[in-house]
Amino acid sequence: LKGNDRIEIHKKYGWAVFKTWEFEDGKNAQRIEREALRVIRKDMHLPIFLSAKEMPQGGQTETVDAEVITLRELEKIINKAIKGLQK
Repeated sequence: LKGNDRIEIHKKYGWAVFKTWEFEDGKNAQRIEREALRVIRKDMHLPIFLSAKEMPQGGQTETVDAEVITLRELEKIINKAIKGLQK
């Protein structure tokens, strides 16, 4: 899958994987990501944390300060978005 290539690229830059979710449909994965980012940016008012210069591999618009939100909190946001899609 193309999405897995993104993970491998991030790993080459020293990122570690916390958790992955598998989707049969890439459009559903994009919907989940969009909803999770909406919650993080609009509801929680958390800004993008890293710059394009700090992330030459791309993906900086999906970053958030780890001092402000935990991985478990992010996981809950994603799981809630998945449940919302299943309704």
